[in-house]
Amino acid sequence: MPFDMFLVAKGTTVSREALLDQALYSLGVEKKYRPFLLAAGWTLDDSSGFHGSVDHLKTLIHTTHDARAESKTNTEEEQEAITDAKSFKRKFVYGMKVLHGDQLVPTADYDLVRKSGTLERSTPKILAYFAKIRGQVEKHEAALSRFFGGASPLAIFNEVEGRLAAAQQKQEMTLEALPQETLRLYEAMGRVLRYIEKLNTIARIAFDGQAHIIAEFNKDRLLRGRKRRTKSTVEPAGNAGTNEGGATESAC
Repeated sequence: MPFDMFLVAKGTTVSREALLDQALYSLGVEKKYRPFLLAAGWTLDDSSGFHGSVDHLKTLIHTTHDARAESKTNTEEEQEAITDAKSFKRKFVYGMKVLHGDQLVPTADYDLVRKSGTLERSTPKILAYFAKIRGQVEKHEAALSRFFGGASPLAIFNEVEGRLAAAQQKQEMTLEALPQETLRLYEAMGRVLRYIEKLNTIARIAFDGQAHIIAEFNKDRLLRGRKRRTKSTVEPAGNAGTNEGGATESAC
């Protein structure tokens, strides 16, 4: 049976230790709030599937030789490029918001760039968004430069986009060359990660307006497993406005 390469790629974004730690924690939270989750879209199949996937992952971790040195390096490079791309997006959207408020940018242009949909840390989605906004970066480059320390926003855009595209291609080629057992491990990791993300999304539906309960579904353990080797070359612009819904003024 061919591997699900989407899950394989997803599984490379965190360390196995952090993922397993997060999964075991999330299983406990899922059991604690299961009746409420079931009433909000979670299913018994999701529950059994999540538990089974975690058990399968634990078995693979104990039995699989991990031949992923090169893949690990490439994953780190891709994650760094993603972080820099999202940082650029924040500065760009915030800058466009200021220019729109000063009536220097038409509403149509601002609406186009602020409605990104949910990008998360998906390289394909981020690259698709960058393709959509390239014209706006070019059109308003002069006005936007002050938000980038006087540097050329287009030059930064091109550098970040090119590095992200190259990292994605390099990672895909490396993944295809990995041993079968390593691909199987990554696929299992990706499947568990997908269950965790689904659980947290359902929790936001089940406990809308109850931040103290939603906080129990945090991914702190998982986020500690994100790979990042060096400081971003594009300075972060803060964490405000991180809701990425298409109708919001998201900057992430």
